[in-house]
Amino acid sequence: ALKIMANIRLIKNKKGPAYKVEIRIKGYRRLIKTFYNPDAKQAKKEAQLWAADIELKMQKGIYKEDSQVKVFEDDRSKIYLTGDLIDYFKKEIAPSRYSYAE
Repeated sequence: ALKIMANIRLIKNKKGPAYKVEIRIKGYRRLIKTFYNPDAKQAKKEAQLWAADIELKMQKGIYKEDSQVKVFEDDRSKIYLTGDLIDYFKKEIAPSRYSYAE
């Protein structure tokens, strides 16, 4: 069996049971990830495998952190300034929500 130092705990919410994993290893920022699965045993297994994989990479020194956290994967990731946000809203959100986009 793998020795996992991560904190893995069961949480219950509206979606049902889930496992929240927290990894804290010196030299890296804290990582938190939640695993949902209708089958609680499967969710726990996924959480343990993920934690073991990340911890092993961190201990070997081959884990690469994302220097910039991407909030969105599409065009929204190009938003840096308030003007960019306004342009994105006008083009992508407003036409589907308002009769007069401006």
